[in-house]
Amino acid sequence: MGVPTHRIEIRKSRLGKNWSNDYLVEAPTMDDAVTMAEGALAWEKSFHMLSVNFDYYRVSTMSVGDRIFRHVVVNELGVANPTPADFLPLFNTVRFDMQTLDSDPCRKYFRLPLAEVLVENEVILAATRTNIDSGFATWYAAWPDGTNVVSRIGHLVINGSCSPIVQMRQLHRHKRPTIIP
Repeated sequence: MGVPTHRIEIRKSRLGKNWSNDYLVEAPTMDDAVTMAEGALAWEKSFHMLSVNFDYYRVSTMSVGDRIFRHVVVNELGVANPTPADFLPLFNTVRFDMQTLDSDPCRKYFRLPLAEVLVENEVILAATRTNIDSGFATWYAAWPDGTNVVSRIGHLVINGSCSPIVQMRQLHRHKRPTIIP
């Protein structure tokens, strides 16, 4: 079982909407964590559309209040270029399941955006899923020795696969307090 030592946040934007994905990693040094961030950035860029701008990534330690981090401005576009088509709304996502050694659920939801030509009957086409899966395998093979992506409770990620069904992102709506008369 690993211990998350660093957090990687990759910040993206499209048409005034901002979002991010983060990864918890176990890395011996900040440089190793930055290497992991660069690999994650390359992987995410490979399947995000040209209309998505990668603004920056931030690598920080997991120690509360130590203010040790690296902020790297990227300002580059995704590289996936589907044929011109209509897109599904940004709340439709691709779910990527990361398998851990202890079957701990570790998932990422990617807002690509999804072109309608990449989806048939709510199922993401196999070529798109294969592209995402193979990109993860390439990134996984390049992880420095002693460096791993881990789940929130520290289980090591050993594999990953793209879910075939279009998912909806979580809206993180806060429950309003009940007023008792």
